[in-house]
Amino acid sequence: MKKMALSCLVLVTTFGCSVKDDMDSMHDSTVEMNATTQEMLDATGRMERKTAEMQQTTAAMAKTTDKMAEDMQLMLKTTKGMAATTEALNTTSTNTYQDLRHGNSADMRLTALEKMKAAGSQAEKITYAAHFVRAFDFQLWKAQGLDDDAKLQEQRLDAVNEFMRIVKGICMELGGKLTTSPLSNDLRMQDLYALATVLHMVDTSDPKVLNYVGDGVQQLLLAGLRNKRAVDAGTIRIEDLPAYQQSVLGFEKYAIFMLKLRQNFIAAMAVSEISEKEIGGPSTLNRLKMLVLPWNSHTKAHNLVRLKFFVDFFDEVLETQSMLRELGHDGRLDGKLLRVLKNLRIEEVSVESTTRSQKLDALRDRVQKIVSVD
Repeated sequence: MKKMALSCLVLVTTFGCSVKDDMDSMHDSTVEMNATTQEMLDATGRMERKTAEMQQTTAAMAKTTDKMAEDMQLMLKTTKGMAATTEALNTTSTNTYQDLRHGNSADMRLTALEKMKAAGSQAEKITYAAHFVRAFDFQLWKAQGLDDDAKLQEQRLDAVNEFMRIVKGICMELGGKLTTSPLSNDLRMQDLYALATVLHMVDTSDPKVLNYVGDGVQQLLLAGLRNKRAVDAGTIRIEDLPAYQQSVLGFEKYAIFMLKLRQNFIAAMAVSEISEKEIGGPSTLNRLKMLVLPWNSHTKAHNLVRLKFFVDFFDEVLETQSMLRELGHDGRLDGKLLRVLKNLRIEEVSVESTTRSQKLDALRDRVQKIVSVD
């Protein structure tokens, strides 16, 4: 009995201790849960405040976005306004450039023409004549902006009209003194010599523009003259030609005259350089001898560069003779000049190099071709 009572006491005591321990543990857990719950409540509070802050920020951002949209719209209007202003400025600048270029080129031509007529030597006259033909507006055409094909056609017409009216005016002043001979001492004929010499000159080295400028005034004259037969045959209506070509045909006899004068005078310049005598000057015994007797050139006094110049001169003569024959005209030189060239002998006792020998052969070849033209 004592043992049983003791066992029961032990059980009661043990159970009591176990229950107490469990209660203590539950209490501790409850305290921890309360702490955790409080932390969660604190966190929730912080989240609510953060959410409220974010809502305020979002609202502020929305206002900022609206303001940015308004600013962007204003900038768009401003940009459109600037674009219109820029376009207007560009148009004004382009028109101003066109006006200045036209005015400046006209002034340059007038000045060059006056200086050519006032010059005392043929070399000076040729220099100023070159300035004159290179200052035509079609020579300054740029293939961009307002420089379109219509503008180019207009500039070509202006150039043909101005050039041919000047030529016609000088020819009419000369009257009976007008000649295709390169030997005249009349200053007005010497003006025509200068203009004929520089017909081919251009003002640009831009390959894109060279396709349109070509050989300067000479190309414009040839373009019109080459269509004459087609117009006469009725295969092309005169109205279908570009206006500048119609103008060339209106000045046809003066255009042909300038080509004949060109071949004669360039050949005379070459002879003058080779002989080192002014064959266009007053008559001399030497000039008479060159007309009737064989004469030796002074090539020995010239270097290879000078010899090349002479070859180039004669090539220009041959090209012009070819143009005249193509157009159905006589390509023979002036009678006196032709006799001088037929009497020319290009000989050197000793030739320094193969290159020099080749240049001399080229000179002989060009002269022979020129005098052989029927």
